[in-house]
Amino acid sequence: MQDVRVPIVRCELPTPDAIVVSHPDAGRFVLVDHRVGDIDLTRLLERLAIETDLHEHPAPPCDHTAAMLRDAIAAGMTARTRARPTRRTLVALGTTPELAPPEPPIDPQAAPPTVEESFLPEADLLLDRPHSARVYDVLLGGKTNYWPDRVAADEIVNAAPTTPLAARAQRGFMHRVVTVLARTGFDQFLDIGTGIPTEPNLHQVAQFVTPSARVVYVDNDPIVLAHAAALMKSDPRGAVGYVDADARNPGDILAAAELCTLLDLDRPVAISAIGLLHFLDDDDAHQLVTTLMAAVPSGSALAISQVTPDLDGYGGMVAAAGQYAAAGMPLNPRTAAEIHRLFLHGLDVQEPGVVGMLRWRTDVDVPLNPDLASEDMRTAIDADVSIYSALALKP
Repeated sequence: MQDVRVPIVRCELPTPDAIVVSHPDAGRFVLVDHRVGDIDLTRLLERLAIETDLHEHPAPPCDHTAAMLRDAIAAGMTARTRARPTRRTLVALGTTPELAPPEPPIDPQAAPPTVEESFLPEADLLLDRPHSARVYDVLLGGKTNYWPDRVAADEIVNAAPTTPLAARAQRGFMHRVVTVLARTGFDQFLDIGTGIPTEPNLHQVAQFVTPSARVVYVDNDPIVLAHAAALMKSDPRGAVGYVDADARNPGDILAAAELCTLLDLDRPVAISAIGLLHFLDDDDAHQLVTTLMAAVPSGSALAISQVTPDLDGYGGMVAAAGQYAAAGMPLNPRTAAEIHRLFLHGLDVQEPGVVGMLRWRTDVDVPLNPDLASEDMRTAIDADVSIYSALALKP
């Protein structure tokens, strides 16, 4: 570890994270959210390869320059901050912050601002606690996550080191099953529990095979919503939409205008509930699946994944589930028998059946997913993943 002596300033940022800043007036210091505890701070410093001694190097006074610097760093971080633009400040590391020129008064007769000029509405982004979608993003190596998500992911991986492999395997299953569905004629997809967009996304895989495919994503995380609007761009021959709804209220999903506009529920629809069901209790998960499958016609499909104790050969799944629960994200592992009873009853389960995710149709070639060829994925076993997968059709 590099020994760089820096003071620490605790302040209330709109995200529970920290940043190392170099500034000629305020000095080199670490900005730490006031909610970050000593244990978390130690981990953060280890991540940043920095050591500090608060006794020898006390925090600098919160003078005007330091306060401006903190305000400036906070200003671009979240929708919560952008919703109340009390001051516009520009900052470059190593230079003195400067206030932007004052803006002219608003003309009441002027046209309303465009969407791009408007600030995002106030929203609770839940940045002070881990969120399953953002923890999943950490496990996949993404960047759309925050300090509590990274702490939770670290604890999960410490308890179950193959968890990132399981996350990648789950993405690989999604890519394979969507490819199979698109190649067999499906051109309508409903993805429940979308999560942070990680390319290739479901619509990219589907539209690679069928450019006219129409995809509706569903999630209820405002950060997922923000990225869905920015990143989920459709092939012009098809269409992509997003529904902000809770999976525990499937009626709201079916009534959403975006779904009714993009999908024709009189034609077969492929429903994806991958990486979601184990975050719902039995009643909510069963209601979600049965309500959606009742709303789509014969020939529709259901693709699912589900954490299971059946494949947990050395306790990794149990350890990971314990850490998820400790972080406020309880998992509900289910056996193969429970999966059939809750989700697949009355449906025609397709070959190879309810199997470990690593063994589901590995013969399928997915050009957009080179990660399947990685060495650790090729040598992984069911106990490394402990997740069942299945594809079923409605008779």
